[in-house]
Amino acid sequence: MARGPNGQIKKRPKNTKKRPSTPIQKKLAREITHSVWQIETIRVNQEWKDQGMASIQLLQREEGHIESYRMVAFLVDLRGLGLKDAFIKANVSRRVFERIDQLRALNADTSKMVSCSEDLMRRLVFGGLVWARQHGFHTPVEVLRITERVFGPVSDLEESDLSEFGYEGKPLLIGSLDGLMPFLGNLDETRAIRH
Repeated sequence: MARGPNGQIKKRPKNTKKRPSTPIQKKLAREITHSVWQIETIRVNQEWKDQGMASIQLLQREEGHIESYRMVAFLVDLRGLGLKDAFIKANVSRRVFERIDQLRALNADTSKMVSCSEDLMRRLVFGGLVWARQHGFHTPVEVLRITERVFGPVSDLEESDLSEFGYEGKPLLIGSLDGLMPFLGNLDETRAIRH
C-alpha cells in the first residue's frame, strides 16, 4: 500500500484488479486471456495399444511469435483409470523438445515416441475423460485445468470413442491400493476386474 502526501495509507478500491507485475506473471496473464496456440508437433509412445498406456507430447507455438513454445503432456491409462495426468511447461524451445525425445530414446525401458495425428490425440484424451467419468474415477483438478487450457471447455464429451478403453469392456486396475486411492472417487467393485 502506498502513502499519500500527508503520510496516510492509501487503499486501493476493492473493485480494482491488481495487475501482473513480474514478466512471468504478465506472460501467464497474456497466455490465459489472449494467446492462440498452434500445434507444431504431436507424439505418442509407439506401443500405446499394447501397453495400455498412452504418453502424449504436444508442442504448441503461440500465434504471431516465432520462438514462443509450450509443451503439454498427457498420460492416458487406456485399461484402467482413463486420463490420469497432464502437465504444461511454458517457454520451451523446439530444441529442448527434441532433446527430451533423444534422452527418452536412451532409456531402454521407454518406448519410442512417434508422430501422432490431432484426431488420435483428441480421441485418447477426451476418451480418457469420458471413461473416467463413466466408471466413477476421479480426474485430478489440475489435469482438467490443463486439458481445458489446451482444448477449451470439456464438459460435453459423451460422444467420445471408447473402443480403445478397458479390458473386456471393464476397467483393469493395476497397482497398489494406496496408489489408486486418489482416483477411486466412487468406484463400484462389480464394474472392475479384480486380479
